[in-house]
This record gives sequence, structure tokens and C-alpha cells, in this order.
Amino acid sequence: MNDLYKVCFHKIIMADKPERNYNIEEIYVPFHHELSKFCHAAKLLYNETNYILRQQFFANRTKSKEEREIFKNATTLRHEINEKASHHHETLGGTFFDLIIQQVVRDWKSFFVLNKLFSKDPPPLNGRPKPPHYKKVFPRDGETILPIRDRQGKIENGWLIFPKIIDYKVKTRLPDTTLYRGARVIPQADGYKIEILYEVPLPPEPLPNNNRILGVDLGVGNLLTCVTN
Repeated sequence: MNDLYKVCFHKIIMADKPERNYNIEEIYVPFHHELSKFCHAAKLLYNETNYILRQQFFANRTKSKEEREIFKNATTLRHEINEKASHHHETLGGTFFDLIIQQVVRDWKSFFVLNKLFSKDPPPLNGRPKPPHYKKVFPRDGETILPIRDRQGKIENGWLIFPKIIDYKVKTRLPDTTLYRGARVIPQADGYKIEILYEVPLPPEPLPNNNRILGVDLGVGNLLTCVTN
């Protein structure tokens, strides 16, 4: 199975960087044991982190400050998980380990934001939000998204080079001069989708309307047919 390429021109606006513009290149690749190992470890770490936060949530859900109770020890959360899941730390490495934990915390913070919206009268949501669930065991005995930071990889000679801890690289159509900003490995039913995030120049500002209009029609007998107002 050959790699399949699909370039998606998504305009991504970040709240803290509104002046930047991003595109995503999607690459579909077949199953690979190295990607499977890391996506599986990411899923196990996600679930173990989520277990700790769910236990804290259900233990404090009767309190008015349940959100604060869960995250008041956020600085010690990593150390607690590291003690209980040191084997995942060895597999994923420190940076991947932190990225997965940060993703779980973001999911919980989103849950609390939706909870506050639901408490409004009338609620703008159709139903009460539920706490983040555990990642399922599908596909392939349980895998989840593996995020990669910009400084963890690079584009070189037409290849996306993964971090040294992952023995893998994938062919890309992006040049070496691309402003690489990160990637994600997303498990699929029969392989993986690799998303490469890169920065592109902002489009030029449109010219002000001066009510001077020109219509141009490309022709065969005549090169151009032009009409103005």
C-alpha cells in the first residue's frame, strides 16, 4: 500500500497568535509497528491520567468548588502519574508524556466550561455534558492520537523526520524551507493519518473599493476580451 497524500488548506487562527496563518498536509500511511507502539502507549497513559482525574471529580462532585478541587494539585499531577505509569514514561519519553497529560487536562477544562454553560437558564446545550471518557480499545487493541511538537521533528530532503525515540519517517511534499509547527499521528481502521501543521504567509490585504471594475475573458481567436465600467 502506497502512502496517500491529501493537502488540506485549513485556516487556523490561534487566540494568542491571530496574525499567523496555518495549513495542514494529511498523509495516509499503512500500519507500522513503531507508530502502533507509541499510539498504544499514548492511549494507556491517557486512560490512567483520566482515571486519576475522574476519581477526584466523583469524590468532590458534591462540593461547590469541584473544579478547583481537581486541579488544585495540578503541579503534582505529573509526579503522581509518573509514579504509577513509569513504564509509559520510558516508552514515550518526557515530552510525549507531558503532551498526553496536557491533553487530558484540556479535555477536563473543556468539560467544566460546558458545565457552566449548561447551568444557564435556559441552557444553550441539548443535554448535560459528561466527564471525559476513557479511550476505547478500538482500533487494534486501543490506540489514540500521538501529538508531536514542532521541536520534536523536522522536514529534511522531502521527509518528515520523527523524533529520535520513534524510528520512523514519512515522505512529504513540503520543502525544507517549510515553517514546520508540529504534527499528529491519528490511528485509522487500516493505517494512520499523519497531519503536518505548517505556517504560511498571510494573504495580502484586499485593495480598497474604488468603483473601478474590469472584466477579463480569455479567448481563442482573441487573447483577451476586456470590459470596464
